Amino acid sequence: MEGERIRSARNAKLKILREAREGGELLVAEGVRLVGDGLAAGLRPVALFVAPGLERSELGRGLLEELRGRPLHELSDEVLAKVSRLKTPQGVLAVFERPRFEDEAFFAGEGAFLLVAAGVRDPGNMGALVRVAEAAGAKGVLVCEGSADPFRDKALRGSSGSAFRLPLRAGIAPAALVAMLRARGGTLLGLDAHEGEDLFEADLGPAPRAYVLGGEGAGLPGALADQLDRKLRIPMAPSVESLNVSVAAGIVLFEELRRARVGG
Repeated sequence: MEGERIRSARNAKLKILREAREGGELLVAEGVRLVGDGLAAGLRPVALFVAPGLERSELGRGLLEELRGRPLHELSDEVLAKVSRLKTPQGVLAVFERPRFEDEAFFAGEGAFLLVAAGVRDPGNMGALVRVAEAAGAKGVLVCEGSADPFRDKALRGSSGSAFRLPLRAGIAPAALVAMLRARGGTLLGLDAHEGEDLFEADLGPAPRAYVLGGEGAGLPGALADQLDRKLRIPMAPSVESLNVSVAAGIVLFEELRRARVGG
């Protein structure tokens, strides 16, 4: 391993971990798979931290081989335990530059659709939303200001690497989002637990289509609710009040995918 050996959690080299976890232009990925996903997606590593535990698994040894030739900061297992956010640290953390995408990446291609998270404050739900969006073939995810940061800790882990591969933008203002969509002649659709057209019968309007989901219980922010072209609901048994937001997103986005496959 190359680079400085760190034997104290107060070492100045660890300051970048604290700064990156506070947001801004950087993110922290932890664990063999997540760090590997970041590298595979082409994210630029700003700092790489490894500990002896990385060599104790086959996947860890494979990642260490991939990191060969890069400047590494070696941590003791004791220091790793202090800076890790995992219950069982895997011996590797990476600070990456956050990925950036131009507006067009979210709308490119015929029949484009994307997910908008508005007021989704639970980081676990946020990560799941990003993951289901990639799985369904959405062009990207736009996260409105006031929502959980998709590039932080629990949300990042919950996305299982999707946040590195899918066009994703955090902290967007509702007015900017609406302007982006209107400039491309698209349709803004909002999901409501009780009101709106039946998802499976509604005319979804011209692409690109942006599906807005709000936080559980709070509904859609007024700034977006007032701009909707259509409001949709998922038909459910009367005994069920609502669905988890990531479950609802999966139903909506895979209905979009189903229609594309059958030609309607």
